[in-house]
Amino acid sequence: MQQLRPPHHMGASSARTYAPLLLRSMAEQGWPSVFEVDHLLLAREVTRDPQGFKRPSSLVPTRIRDLPRYAIVTGADRGQGATAERCPVHPERYRKGCVD
Repeated sequence: MQQLRPPHHMGASSARTYAPLLLRSMAEQGWPSVFEVDHLLLAREVTRDPQGFKRPSSLVPTRIRDLPRYAIVTGADRGQGATAERCPVHPERYRKGCVD
């Protein structure tokens, strides 16, 4: 979390606070362990859709709490890659529910 791009990066204290929450959320949502996960994919999920957030520091904790199922993110339940789930026009959004 300390290596996220600004403005989403965290200091040591914040990272210590949210690391257990992230690990618990990852386990509950079927994500691989922190040693096996694609770190870019995880970073993209916890920093996506910043619209509506006045403080960038509140985005990451909110996204950690609402981390989607790993199978949904990767398209594993349909045998498709992660890019198949993303809108081609708005890559920060999922295809389902994105405006035409």
